[in-house]
Amino acid sequence: MRKNILAGLAVGLIILWMDGTAHSAMLHFTYSGASFSGSGDINVIENHDGTFTAIKGYATVFLKNSSDQKTDYGTFSLVDNRNSPTTYFASPLGLFIYDNTLYYPKKPLLNNWGLLFSNANRTIELNIWGNGVGSSYSASLGKSGKYIKNKDVIFNVTAKIR
Repeated sequence: MRKNILAGLAVGLIILWMDGTAHSAMLHFTYSGASFSGSGDINVIENHDGTFTAIKGYATVFLKNSSDQKTDYGTFSLVDNRNSPTTYFASPLGLFIYDNTLYYPKKPLLNNWGLLFSNANRTIELNIWGNGVGSSYSASLGKSGKYIKNKDVIFNVTAKIR
């Protein structure tokens, strides 16, 4: 009987500890610039230091040409970095440095490393990052060791009601 009570108490404490370590939220974002735009949703966990780590999500990518015609590059998935906010990595294609850290709702929302997304076959990457103080952001699209687009963008994040 005593073993069952202690085992139940231990399980309860583990659940309480797990619940207290990481609160998650869903955020919606948009980005737009002169030559490309998109939007997406990211699931984030609280890091308990004023930052959040994006752990799952997607982004849509649309390129605009000089005639303002849009090309749909499709939906890209977030590239995982569970070690954020203390660690940043080179992207799988070697084009970008990322950490998937957000400072929501503070400004800037992203640091210099930003968020990394990749298409389904991992041949194209999208990096969205902050340029320092204020609300200045950039986004780059890269493929096969070269940049397709690299422009300043407007980046907005809102909490998404589940």
